[in-house]
Amino acid sequence: MKLSQTVGTALISLMVSLAVVHFVAPTKGGAGVVAAKETAFDRIMRTNTIRCGYVLYEPFVRKDPNSGQFSGVAVDLMDEIGKLLNLNIEWTEEVGWATTIEGLRNNHYDVMCVGYWRQSLESKHVFYTMPFSYSMGSVIVRHDDHRFDNNLDRINQPDIRLATADGDVATAIAKRDFLKAKNQQAPNMTNFTQLFEDVASNKADVTFVDDAIFTSYNKQNPGRLRRLEVPPIRVYQNTLGFSQDERLKSMLDTVVIELVENGQMDKILDKYDPDQKMLMRLKRPGHP
Repeated sequence: MKLSQTVGTALISLMVSLAVVHFVAPTKGGAGVVAAKETAFDRIMRTNTIRCGYVLYEPFVRKDPNSGQFSGVAVDLMDEIGKLLNLNIEWTEEVGWATTIEGLRNNHYDVMCVGYWRQSLESKHVFYTMPFSYSMGSVIVRHDDHRFDNNLDRINQPDIRLATADGDVATAIAKRDFLKAKNQQAPNMTNFTQLFEDVASNKADVTFVDDAIFTSYNKQNPGRLRRLEVPPIRVYQNTLGFSQDERLKSMLDTVVIELVENGQMDKILDKYDPDQKMLMRLKRPGHP
């Protein structure tokens, strides 16, 4: 091989090596073209802010239509979390139940800041904090409809119409427990009030919802619907949901446990559920 060819080959090799270094090596700030994806925990630490996704859901998240002010159990909880961690809380995006995981996956927000129920199917995609309360699922029927009294099996018949919405617990219950009934599934983000109205107006016969939502509706619309006098059809842990990140889980678990054990969580719950009829409290060590 001639010297000129040897030098040329060496120069080409050097240029290729430099190109590889340029495209894959970290920059001075530590971020190169090929870089690790920023996690929710990293983003929170960098911005000093937790971005909340939320569902308008009684009594966890309320939004005043005039002022835009947020209130509710989850809002006060996140305020306390922000204080203890010295982080800002930003209410970033309202979503429907069917798109909560998609929003986390696409980094639209860091945490689902609501009473986010721990469910088996979703656990493949999200982590949950320790619970801060429990919700009880009830069977709701028209006030004068007694076909299902002490007979839940009657619901699982082809002539029974179920009012459900995409992504909500009523759909999950219908698909698991009442497959023979007609599932009239409304689109994602359908308000629970619409499901109640469908039953009250005889467009449907039954819906399933947690006690907190029904209690609120029933106060405003007495005598239209009733809760079947049966044990809760479901009991769910109320948690915060987020992408699968062990560091974020450890941080949020620590704060939730502290708020439960020091009694602050009970104070928040008593503010929005003074009669203790909507949400079940967690038993604190050393307290009855």
